Amino acid sequence: MDGRELIQYKKINGGLDMPYNFCEMYPYEIDYKDLESTLLSFPAHFQTSQDKELFCRYIGNWLQVLQESDRTIVKQMATPGMVNKFLQMKVLEIETFQVPIHLGNNTMFLSFRVSPLRRTLSQQSTKPENVLISQLLENEKTRWQQEPSLGLHPVTEPIIVVPFPVGNDNQLVIDGNHRLSMLIKQNAKTVPVYSVSSQTLIMNGFLSSIFELQLYTLIIELRSISVYINQGVSAEKIIPSSLLYSPTGALLF
Repeated sequence: MDGRELIQYKKINGGLDMPYNFCEMYPYEIDYKDLESTLLSFPAHFQTSQDKELFCRYIGNWLQVLQESDRTIVKQMATPGMVNKFLQMKVLEIETFQVPIHLGNNTMFLSFRVSPLRRTLSQQSTKPENVLISQLLENEKTRWQQEPSLGLHPVTEPIIVVPFPVGNDNQLVIDGNHRLSMLIKQNAKTVPVYSVSSQTLIMNGFLSSIFELQLYTLIIELRSISVYINQGVSAEKIIPSSLLYSPTGALLF
């Protein structure tokens, strides 16, 4: 099974193959022409016209994969059983963190499945790292949301940070914004952090749909391609490592 088949085949527990706003509970449409135009304006310095052509085919292939997942919404939402499955997922997975992605005129959504991710980290006895708050927010360009403390978790419980190379951001706090806000208010210097790789999120299905899994993979790969291209590596050596073509996920980080 190659990388593209892996992306399409991998079923997420309780997930749906569709672009869906999981907080507001409605499907949304995507202008794929505009999305294509936005992705093709990718800020990388290709060495040759062949590299640029290879990148254009890569974007075209990704858009085809996304559209295939998108189209399944018609069949799935016509099935009451699938709608009930989604509602059951929302009940079972109390903690989900949703973030909008703005690409051109499109606004899409990523919903990270925090509840099963936190259980996995606990079961694997993953060790958090104490990170300077100033380093986390400034040097590492981590997006977070200032929130009032709800007291659901002690402030000593680690926050969860994932790769999020969107705009000027590099990372995203998907769990612990309330705790981080409280620590900053208390003038704390450090915060315990679980840094979860994109590979872990993607290969274990910690997003709420196949569509979101694919979209997040594309976003991660674009950052990796940009880094390699700007270092003078040819697209011919980089793009075949995409999860579209290879099961190794060598462009994930």
